[in-house]
Amino acid sequence: METPPTIEAPGWKHALRLWWSFSWRWPLIMLVPLIPVTIIVAMLKMEPESANALARWAAWPLVFGAQLVAFRQLLRIDYKDFSVRAIERRTAGE
Repeated sequence: METPPTIEAPGWKHALRLWWSFSWRWPLIMLVPLIPVTIIVAMLKMEPESANALARWAAWPLVFGAQLVAFRQLLRIDYKDFSVRAIERRTAGE
């Protein structure tokens, strides 16, 4: 029988490592869809005001999507001394 993993309260070291992992990943992931959007806007030769409006509207889903992908990757990483896992919370009646 497997022993359950040790669950401990996260400290500053854990928080900083997770923050840094997330902080550098999502901007890099965002570049993948951002480059084609930039090329399309350039090819359309839009007016600067229209291009800015399109960029603002395209940025929200791109940022949100990139952050979701980066966060999903964080849940799959096994760090040297810890990993992040989602544990189902049980109610008191179970």
